[in-house]
Amino acid sequence: MPEEVCVLGDSVILGVVYDEDRGRYSVLRDGAVTSLTRGLGMRVHNLARMGQTSVEARARLEDAIREGLKADSLLIELGGNDCDFNWAEVGADPDSDHSPRIPVPVFKDAMADIVRMAASNGMAPIFFTLPPLAPDKFFDWVTKDGISKENVMRFLGDLSRIYRWQELYSLAVMKLASEIGAPLIDIRERFLMQKNYEDAICLDGIHPNAGGHTLMKKTISDFFGIRSARLGLPALA
Repeated sequence: MPEEVCVLGDSVILGVVYDEDRGRYSVLRDGAVTSLTRGLGMRVHNLARMGQTSVEARARLEDAIREGLKADSLLIELGGNDCDFNWAEVGADPDSDHSPRIPVPVFKDAMADIVRMAASNGMAPIFFTLPPLAPDKFFDWVTKDGISKENVMRFLGDLSRIYRWQELYSLAVMKLASEIGAPLIDIRERFLMQKNYEDAICLDGIHPNAGGHTLMKKTISDFFGIRSARLGLPALA
């Protein structure tokens, strides 16, 4: 088991959730990585940032390595921000072509660069799949501030396209991990095994809620072979 890990990701791995009572985002005290790193006793270098894309993460990792970052493993959780669109522009002009923040080919290249940097600096890459997006919640969320629901739907064609589009990025991660023989922590599978996985996703349709982080913690503990009881986790499917 690695003693030092670097976490390179976004708000999902940071434990950011939407607090419906307060109407704002907050960070879970016992988010997936926070809780598990305590339980695992690892030293953690945290390069995760809310809103971070693969391109931004690549630059952040490069800077950290230049400044002397050393770790046994690099935990990589990216893609959820890359696949997002500018929904205000989509709503204003649904018949034009719109690009996501980071197109899939650019995402793949950035992830491959991250892997190369990690390997060149003695860090073994470990990938996370993306938690599944909840399309109904997400659609309501991105159109809640006056963006035309009709126009966004016209751009999408059907609501399930939101889910499929986000899944492309998770599949790209799985393919890269397979190609280089890197370990994969498949949190997406754990969510999809649930009867109603959307119950584990926040109102925004993107971020796992507290229940979702319990699923993530269980998946990570299984990966590292840590007994769930040691981490205070209930038995899960």
